[in-house]
Amino acid sequence: MRTTTLVTFFSITFLLFSCQTSSKKLLHRNKNVDSTAALLWKVEGNKLKSPSFVFGTIHIIKADKFFISEALKKSIAASKNMIFEIDMTEMENPVSMMDVMTKAYLPDNQSLENLMSEEDYLLVKNHFENSDLPFMLLKRIKPLFLSVLADEPLSFQPDKEDNQSTNVKSYEVELFNIAQDKDMKVSGLETLAFQMSIFDRIPLKEQAKMLVESIKDVKNNNSLDRITEIYLQEDIQLLKKIISEQSSFQNFEDILLTERNINWIPIMEELMIKESSFFAVGAGHLAGKNGVLNLLTQKGYTVSPIKQ
Repeated sequence: MRTTTLVTFFSITFLLFSCQTSSKKLLHRNKNVDSTAALLWKVEGNKLKSPSFVFGTIHIIKADKFFISEALKKSIAASKNMIFEIDMTEMENPVSMMDVMTKAYLPDNQSLENLMSEEDYLLVKNHFENSDLPFMLLKRIKPLFLSVLADEPLSFQPDKEDNQSTNVKSYEVELFNIAQDKDMKVSGLETLAFQMSIFDRIPLKEQAKMLVESIKDVKNNNSLDRITEIYLQEDIQLLKKIISEQSSFQNFEDILLTERNINWIPIMEELMIKESSFFAVGAGHLAGKNGVLNLLTQKGYTVSPIKQ
């Protein structure tokens, strides 16, 4: 079964914020990791019988910019399983997704108007109405979910048999489909329930500030096109710097990035020691003192870039 557009909207909402906050600190070990522009990395050594791979994704990308390199295909082919931030198979479970969609809405006693100034509310309202999106429905959704739509309306690549027009693709969805085609084992570093708990740790008024900042970034041309350009250059350090300019996210870096990266490492180690594994996580998780690459290096693994 292919991942549907509805499921994709909510799942990419969770995944997106992995790339929307980062630290300005640089790696303090392994200068090769720090200075090399690469999205795809090989992990070896430390008693691993075979190499594993880490690939930094951009969760939303315009369809005409999307690519899967030969190096990426070879890395996937050399792997026994594929691991995402969250288990993509969970998103095909109607019960799980119904729970997600229910929790995406604001409490009955809250509304966007109550979470921001009149000026900011008008900015948000006009932005979505000008994008031909149903704001009467959207204003009941939690601000962090709305931030996904701040850059442009999402029209995800449909199933092959579907002829609907599209403008956006997701690396997670495309890689998941590849894994299914190859009958690879698929799992996640986190659960949907855990990711929902992350959102709940960020106060609604702070979420509203993030939404307003996202919209202002669009108007200042600091949006998807800019992030995509840096991503296609595979410059994870510059990508990290650009993302870190979104000041409101810095207040929650520990929640959205650091704690999660640290929690992932023992899970990754357990999977890698068993068999070659392919990890696909947001590119914002790769670089930095507490980035996945440096944390793996600190554990004694050899982490090297693979040029695409």
